[in-house]
Amino acid sequence: MTIFRDKTPGRIRGRALQRMRAQAFAANPLCHGPDSECEKLGRVRVWVTRDHINPLGKHGPDVEANCQYLCAECDYHKTNRDLGRKDKVAIGPDGWPIK
Repeated sequence: MTIFRDKTPGRIRGRALQRMRAQAFAANPLCHGPDSECEKLGRVRVWVTRDHINPLGKHGPDVEANCQYLCAECDYHKTNRDLGRKDKVAIGPDGWPIK
């Protein structure tokens, strides 16, 4: 069994990445960034994902200026937009979509 290892040059990995995440969390643990719906709506949530504003898959640089820190919900919505997908609509117990 072969394990795929990403060999993208210039990508931050390992202890350096963990150190950057710890420093960013200590500086501001709340979901924030240009694509943060929490900031726009005034919600208070802890971030869980270091996300790239310009995705690495679209040749975005792996530098701090290209990063934002998002909660799981904001990351889900941003990833769908990046991939050209629509968000799934939640359906309530009455059978109608929840807004």
